[in-house]
Amino acid sequence: GAASAAPSTNGTTVTLQYGSWAGTTPEPLHRQAIIDAFAKEHPEIKVNFYYANGGDYMTKMKTLFAAGTAWDVMQVAADSQYPQINAGLFMPLDDRARGAYINKGDFFPSMWNSLIWNGKLYAIPLGGASAGLAYNKDIFDKAKIPYPTDDMDWNQVYAITKELTQGDGLAKQFGLAWDMWGEHWEWFNGGLPLRPDGIMTGASTDYTSLESNEGADSVTQGRQFRWKLMFDIKALPNAQEMQAFGQGTDMGSPAIFMGGHSAMNFDGSWSVATWQKGIKFNWDVARAPKWPNGQRSGWITVNGTGINAKTKFPEQAWTFNEFFSTKGLQILADAADFYPSKPSLVDAWLKSGGGTPKNGKVFSDSMAEGTLKRGSWLDLFAPGWGDTLNDVNACFDSSTGKGLNDIPPAQKAAEKAINDIIAKTKPSVLKQG
Repeated sequence: GAASAAPSTNGTTVTLQYGSWAGTTPEPLHRQAIIDAFAKEHPEIKVNFYYANGGDYMTKMKTLFAAGTAWDVMQVAADSQYPQINAGLFMPLDDRARGAYINKGDFFPSMWNSLIWNGKLYAIPLGGASAGLAYNKDIFDKAKIPYPTDDMDWNQVYAITKELTQGDGLAKQFGLAWDMWGEHWEWFNGGLPLRPDGIMTGASTDYTSLESNEGADSVTQGRQFRWKLMFDIKALPNAQEMQAFGQGTDMGSPAIFMGGHSAMNFDGSWSVATWQKGIKFNWDVARAPKWPNGQRSGWITVNGTGINAKTKFPEQAWTFNEFFSTKGLQILADAADFYPSKPSLVDAWLKSGGGTPKNGKVFSDSMAEGTLKRGSWLDLFAPGWGDTLNDVNACFDSSTGKGLNDIPPAQKAAEKAINDIIAKTKPSVLKQG
């Protein structure tokens, strides 16, 4: 689309602060590449760049908002930053996007719609992630087992996982690598950590209806499925095995898969760039399997670029956001960063990895169908929620070797941990100082 004219600065240089999180080493370089390209077109606007991992970034952002000194432009997480959006801390961008020919029709609708709150657009989608099932073709070929297909459900995956889990010690071959966070297991059959009717759906600061959803059948089934994988057939690497393979990190399961120690890896599209760089065997991806109830395990995460409602430089901030949301998105796609927010950029994103995975567009299907799990991460309006998630996960500690019979009491402990933190913090949205 046409670029809007640069705002007048009366010959002086304006300095913007831009904040973003970056989980892996290349990501800050990709953001910096956008800033460098922007500087060539707009020497009158300087951009200072702050980044950190997700947790540190969120903590810093909350502190700056509370002090009234938040960055001018910043990365927005659609699934967790809506309390700030709800509190009026971000600028609505509908009119500016229309004026710059940034059109909803150019983006995945699920991404665009995830960044709309109470009918207004608060960030331009920069990308996101959806789930997929990567598989080692060489292991499947050797076992003479057909490759995973896009219409499989988790019970079928379980059967394959059981068959392909072999050996022990450092010679072990796992059927499935999966180190998604604890709450992802609750989503196995459409479950949520909190009662869905307690999750905020509009402008509101009333969170009194929040309560644990641990007792729901869908959540229990997810817990049981995890236990069967871990303890019945010992098909998932546990924490000790991660350490034994030298992969006791956030990237544990992708690294075990890349090392050829696992037949499959269920993970987000964020791991594709890592897989592309590190895998030496033949591999591909299939759709996220369906839940036993027939629904797809189609969660998505969405990130956008938003503007501080109280920035002193709204026009310059928009000029940067507009550049980021047009030419910048091409830079991210070419670097195989976040899964692109525009269908037109998917081919570039896949090509950056040399055409592997061949079936990489399964992530587009997931992105088109996926639903955002709003309300799953509550740390932004319930201080200490992150610690509670640790408490919840500790109730299901894989290192204890507990069996299926221990799920009900563990769920009761998890339910108490969730309800205790809600009662203690009396959750409320963050107000700007």
